[in-house]
Amino acid sequence: MKRDMKRNTKAVWLLVLSVVLSGCAPGQPIDPQPSPKATAVPLASPTETPILSVTPECEKDTASVVLTASADNLNVGDTVKITVTLNNEGCVALGLPQYRLDLQSDSTTSILTPDPPEPVVHYLAVSPGQSGSVEFELTAAAAGQVVLTAAVSYEVHLGYPGPAYWGSAAGGEALEITVTP
Repeated sequence: MKRDMKRNTKAVWLLVLSVVLSGCAPGQPIDPQPSPKATAVPLASPTETPILSVTPECEKDTASVVLTASADNLNVGDTVKITVTLNNEGCVALGLPQYRLDLQSDSTTSILTPDPPEPVVHYLAVSPGQSGSVEFELTAAAAGQVVLTAAVSYEVHLGYPGPAYWGSAAGGEALEITVTP
């Protein structure tokens, strides 16, 4: 009886693992062919838990950031919309992207406000081949020139539950905005 319970428990765990690895939703048929991406390690004794080994198809992220502005010449009091776009050029999803905008000038006062703008976090992943973007709205507060750059950090999982790491991409070309009185 005890041996049958252990066999049944082992069979249930293998069924759960095959459902998870096949990626099918509950109620959908399970592909009877084993996944080439995962293999269960045989048990050395009946008391051990099976170990799952996952081989990632891709081992690093590849992304770029593009920075655009609705205008590059402003008068004090005008607003400008700055768009930061993250392009996922790799083969892994980029989770929890955090978009940052940096303002640099020689002035002792802020030319654009808020300075610095608060980072924006998206709570969804950017899939391979896709892009995500945020828009920052800034107000021209003083005359002068300001250079804007952007960076995005994100979470990368190489299989589940891991390994995982934090990656980042910086804006390709800096933007220069001029504010006149």
